[in-house]
Amino acid sequence: MNLLRLPRFTNRSSFRESAERTLAAFASRLAATPAALPQMLAACEWLLGEPREIILVGERGDADTQALLRALHSRFVPNRVIMLVDSHEARRALAAAISSIEVMERIEGRASAYVCRNYACQLPVTDSEKLAELIQ
Repeated sequence: MNLLRLPRFTNRSSFRESAERTLAAFASRLAATPAALPQMLAACEWLLGEPREIILVGERGDADTQALLRALHSRFVPNRVIMLVDSHEARRALAAAISSIEVMERIEGRASAYVCRNYACQLPVTDSEKLAELIQ
């Protein structure tokens, strides 16, 4: 299978180290009463999991882009970052940090979703049901 290479969203180890220190400082509280710190639990899930970067290429208001967004927002998918490439300006800004975004295009004129994990992207999909399968 062909995969695009995509660097993690920030690639800044200082962010990871800061998160690890913060979670360590609250470890006893998290163990005793995890429901008291729901956002910290979410941060812990993010730190321990494998984040997915999902890049949507399409016009924000178009029906096909909206269908892909609905597929993403109607499911619980922890550890995700969604980036929308809906203009030349957005492409330029995102590609400045993540060069792989420069080559991500609509497929056959339809909004397309690239689901990436661990520095590699699946082939793009244009169908909301196929996107749902990829993110489950």
